[in-house]
Amino acid sequence: MTTAHDPKQGWLGRALLAPGRAVGHLAETLHHTFTSTEGLLVVAAGVAVLAAVGLARRWRRGRLSARARQITVLTPPEVDAKGALTFWAHLIGQLRPAWARTLLGQPHLGFEYTVTPEEGAAIRLWVPGAIPPGLIERAVASAWPGAHTDTLEPARPPLPTPVKGVRRVVAGGELRLGRHEGLPLSTDHSGDLVRQLITAADDLGPGHAVCVQILARPVTGRRVARATRSAASTRIRTGVAAGLLREALDLLTPGSSSARATRTATGAGTGRGTDRQTSLEYSAAARAAAAKARGAHWETVVRYAASIPIRTDPDEIDSPAEARAVARGRADALATTFGACTDHNYYRRRRRPLRLQRLIRQRRLGRGDVLSVPELATIAHLPTDDGLPGLQRAGARALSPAPEIPVGGEHTKPLGMSDTGTRRPVALKVSDARHHLHILGPTGVGKSTLLARTILDDAEAGRGVIVIDPKGDLVTDVLSRLPSRMGERVVLFDADASSAPPCVNPLDIGRIGRAGMDLAVDNLVTVFHRIF
Repeated sequence: MTTAHDPKQGWLGRALLAPGRAVGHLAETLHHTFTSTEGLLVVAAGVAVLAAVGLARRWRRGRLSARARQITVLTPPEVDAKGALTFWAHLIGQLRPAWARTLLGQPHLGFEYTVTPEEGAAIRLWVPGAIPPGLIERAVASAWPGAHTDTLEPARPPLPTPVKGVRRVVAGGELRLGRHEGLPLSTDHSGDLVRQLITAADDLGPGHAVCVQILARPVTGRRVARATRSAASTRIRTGVAAGLLREALDLLTPGSSSARATRTATGAGTGRGTDRQTSLEYSAAARAAAAKARGAHWETVVRYAASIPIRTDPDEIDSPAEARAVARGRADALATTFGACTDHNYYRRRRRPLRLQRLIRQRRLGRGDVLSVPELATIAHLPTDDGLPGLQRAGARALSPAPEIPVGGEHTKPLGMSDTGTRRPVALKVSDARHHLHILGPTGVGKSTLLARTILDDAEAGRGVIVIDPKGDLVTDVLSRLPSRMGERVVLFDADASSAPPCVNPLDIGRIGRAGMDLAVDNLVTVFHRIF
C-alpha cells in the first residue's frame, strides 16, 4: 500500500492511510512553532487578540444590559390578532448601522411569560438601557390598543431567587431550530400558543414558578441571505460533524466524490436520482424558504424553565429527586406546546442543566436562529383568548384627551393629568360642570379626592358651591384645607349640632331689596307650585 501524499485524498484521507506519519508531521509542526521566536510571537499575538476580543465582548454585553428595565403588559379586553405583527415589524427600526453594531453591539429585547401562584400569569418585556425610554411602551399601545404598561427599573429576575432556608431546583432548556434556519415554522396553526403555555403552567404549588423567555434582536439582510443559501440545498447537512462523516463515507464508498456531491446537491445524476415525491417536498421547502426570506427578520433564542423550592431546614427537608422530577415535568409541558409550530422546520430541545439559571437571569443572547416577523409573532404575542384564568388584564381602554378638552385657565376646573399619550393637564369648563356631572368608581380610586379638589377650586375662584356629605369625611377634609380668609363665607350645617341650624330666608328684604321683592316672590311661588 502506498502512502505517498495525494492532494485529492484530503487531510482526512492521509490521516487514515498513514496515521503515524500524520501524527509525526503534526508533532514536528507544533514543536517548531513553540520553539522558534517567530512562532512564540505569533502565539502570543493570537492569545492577546483573543483576550482583547473577549474583553470587548464582555464590555459590550455589560453596556447593552446596563440600566435595563422591565415592562409589564396588561392585556386589553379585546386583543387584535395582528397586533404582534405590527409590534415586531415596528421595532425592526432599532437595527443599528454596521459600524455601530461592530463597535457597540446590537441591543436585544426579551419577551417573557411568567406564571406564579402569587402573581398569576404575567407578560413582561425586558428592555436594555440602550433603547430610549418610552419607545417600547408606545409601540405596545400602538400595536394593542387598550393595553396598559407598567415600567419597573431595575428589571427583576424572571424566576424567584433563593432565600434563607430554601433553595430552588431549576429544570428546563433551550429551543433551537431542528433544521436549517432558512426553513420556516408554522404561522397559521389554529390554537393560541400563549393560551397553551399558560394552561400548561396551571395549578402550580406554593412557591413554584415557570418562565418562557424569548430573546430577539433585529438582523441584517446579509445574515438572512446566508440562511437562505443554506436552506436552498436542503439535502446537504452542514456542520463539522456532518462534514467529517461525509468525508469518511466518501473514502469508504467507491466512485468519484464530485459526482456523488453533484448528485446529492441537485437531486439528479447519472446514477440514482430522487423520486417525484421527494422532489416535490424539496420544491415546497424551497418555495417556503423564499417566502421566509422576504421582509424583516429577527435573531431569536427561546428558553424555558420551571423552578421548585426545597426547604433546607433539618426538621423539614424535602426530597431533591421528587422536586427535580416535578420541575422536569413542568418544563417538558412548556416545551411540548411549541410543537404546534412544526412545519418545514421545528423546535428541538437542548437541555442546559448547568448554565440555564444564569442564562435566564442574565438574559444573554449569543448566536440565535433567524425568524421572520410572522414566525416571531406566532411565539411572542398577547393571548387572544378572553377566558384565561390568572392573567393580568387591563381595565377599561384608556384614550388620550381630545385637543378641544381644556388644559386649565380661567373658567375651568382642574381634574388631573392624563396618563395616556402625551402627559398634559386635563380640566373641565365651568359651564359644562353646571350640567349633570356624575363621578363613578369603586372604593379607593380617589372620588372624594377629586371632589375635594373641585370644591376648593370653586372656593378659590369665588364661585358658590353646596356640599352635602352624609358621612362627613369629605366636609372635614375640605374644612381643614380651606384658607382662613374664607371663614366668613362658609356656612356649616351639622345635623348632630345642638345649636340652632342656619336658615335661609328667600324673602329677606335686607338682602334682596324692595325692588326685587316681586321677582323673589314669583320665583318662590313657582318653586312651590312645581313641587307641591
